[in-house]
Amino acid sequence: MNKYRLLLYFLLVFYCLPIYSKTLPNSLESMIGQMIMLGFHGTKVRDPKFAKIKAYIISGKVGGIIFYERNIVNKDKVALFIENIRKLPTIYPLLIAIDQEGGNVSRLKPSRGFNTFPSAKFVANNLSRRNAYKTYHKMATDIKGLGFNVNFAPVVDLNTNPESPAIGIKGRSYSANPLTVSKYAKQFIQTHSDVGLISTLKHFPGHGSANADSHFGFTDITKTWNKDEYLPYRKLINTGMINLIMSAHLYNANIDKKHPASLSKKHLFILRQTFGYKGVIITDDLQMFAITKSYNLEETVIHAINAGNDILLFANYFTLDTDLANKIIKIVINAIHTGEIKRKQITDSYERILLLKKHLI
Repeated sequence: MNKYRLLLYFLLVFYCLPIYSKTLPNSLESMIGQMIMLGFHGTKVRDPKFAKIKAYIISGKVGGIIFYERNIVNKDKVALFIENIRKLPTIYPLLIAIDQEGGNVSRLKPSRGFNTFPSAKFVANNLSRRNAYKTYHKMATDIKGLGFNVNFAPVVDLNTNPESPAIGIKGRSYSANPLTVSKYAKQFIQTHSDVGLISTLKHFPGHGSANADSHFGFTDITKTWNKDEYLPYRKLINTGMINLIMSAHLYNANIDKKHPASLSKKHLFILRQTFGYKGVIITDDLQMFAITKSYNLEETVIHAINAGNDILLFANYFTLDTDLANKIIKIVINAIHTGEIKRKQITDSYERILLLKKHLI
């Protein structure tokens, strides 16, 4: 009988260890894992749809997750969900993110019992800086109270094209004036910092002039973009308050004739070297059609890392791939072995991410 029990034990270890065992801290796999943020299905930790992402969290194969409306039932359930996620044993603190800009982009819907917050356009047109602070402080308090620690906002795109399908027409920009954008974005950032939330400037280098939406395909800003769209980034980086910036899938042939900004070393060099930004850069969703129609997964991952992004965001929104973290880690390890990615690129990103995560402790 004891022999059978021993055999059963070893079988369980053999089959379960690859799924749930942790990678070693500071190992190459754990460093790459910190660079991966995934969307997922499910609304509670015990949901079968959440099983694979749960395994990734425990094993250290992802460093962050992002919530969408599909994961949010109501206040109590999402708070309990996040509380139970936080209880999972992890190597490092987990980034738990949401897009809550106010207005059109609000994952926390009033129909599900959450407070309503105005769009950036409404705020800039109708509220003083003091009242904007009060509004955003309430927003940040709500988000923090649910257990999130990252908000993918504010938008600092200039409203240079009011008919831009992704920005202007949805009221997501404060203004066409970069000083106005900077002024109100600063209130947003300050309130989030005051309650212990990480905010995110987006969408670098500027989506406000675009005539297309990068969610749905190639987005060329070569003829519409202008250097004023850099100004909010310069001004806000100089405050020393910025810890996270999102790169966008925007093609500008005047800067890079091959790749969109999110996959372009030339674009992100400007952010790092010209503007002196030392914090974390995260890509916009790499499953948007602006990327997937032109690049396969391997090309996307290698270009995104070599461009200088620290975190690769895959929303699993359009297409769910439950094996995605394993695929990404394998791609990166192989690329390091072949010399397509330098190991230093991984260690530099890893160090920046851990520094960012000190804000979570």
